This record gives sequence, structure tokens and C-alpha cells, in this order.
Amino acid sequence: MLNVLEILLLCLLLQAAITDLAWRRIPNLLVLGGLLLAFALRWKLNLPLLPALGGMAAGALLFLPLYLRGAMAAGDVKLLIMVGAFTGPLGALQIAWLAFLIGGVLALLALLARPPRRRLPYGVAVALGGLLLVAWAHRPLPATAQPFAADQYPLGNTSLESVAHTGGSA
Repeated sequence: MLNVLEILLLCLLLQAAITDLAWRRIPNLLVLGGLLLAFALRWKLNLPLLPALGGMAAGALLFLPLYLRGAMAAGDVKLLIMVGAFTGPLGALQIAWLAFLIGGVLALLALLARPPRRRLPYGVAVALGGLLLVAWAHRPLPATAQPFAADQYPLGNTSLESVAHTGGSA
């Protein structure tokens, strides 16, 4: 079952992908709202805030150099920073890696387009990377496999079910 952080992250990523496709922009309000939401939920669910800060730093360190070289727009950098607040540093790294792969495929498709596209909506690649990470975390496991422990789970143990059964704390 998807947890609260995953559901909200996927909703925010879907909105970012749609606006990036439609207008080639990721609104600051979406990113700022997502950051505030990630911290508010972590606080409400008694989750540590340090992983969120580490995820934000990882997101900035991964995408900021590309922005400074003109290979990426500022909205894409801010989007991965927001994603890091939800996922922590490991999740931000995994989503960035997936986004790089997906972005490469999108770049090849853009080269084949007539006329060729000049700017890729990289928010779409980040959104698909986030979707893939969440899908991977919820893949069916063989009967002999052990499920993730709470400290191995990409977004923490904050499922809606665990919150409902514990009266608000995960």
C-alpha cells in the first residue's frame, strides 16, 4: 500500500510534469508548497527531519552543476530539491539517476522529432523517475523474499495503514 509521502510526492510530480510539458515551466509555488508539505508531514508523522535536509542537499548537488552549465532549467533543479525533501538523500540519488536515463531517451526522441525540439521538459524525466522508484518499492516479492525493513524503505515506514493503527505516529 502506498504511504502518505508517496501519494503526495506522486501527485506533485504529476503536476510538475504536466506544467513542464504544457508551459516548459515548473511553478515555484508547486515546489515551495511541496517542500512545506514534506516537512509538515515529517513533523506530524514523527519522522526525522535530517533525511529531508540531506535529500534537499543531494538534489541540489546533483542538478545544480547542470543548471550552471546551461544544460538544465532552474525549475528542474528545484523539483529535485523538493523530491529530496520527501525521499531523503538515497531516494534523491536514485530518482536523479533514473531521470538521467529517462532524459537520455527523451533527448534521443527529441532528435528524431521533426522539427527537432530545443528544450526537453526534464521535469517529466524526474516525475517518471519518482514513479519508477515508488513502483519498485512496491513490486511483488517472491514468497521467499523478505520485505524491506523500515530503515531500508525509500520513503520510510509511514503508510496510511500504520498511521491509522498507531493513532498518528508511524
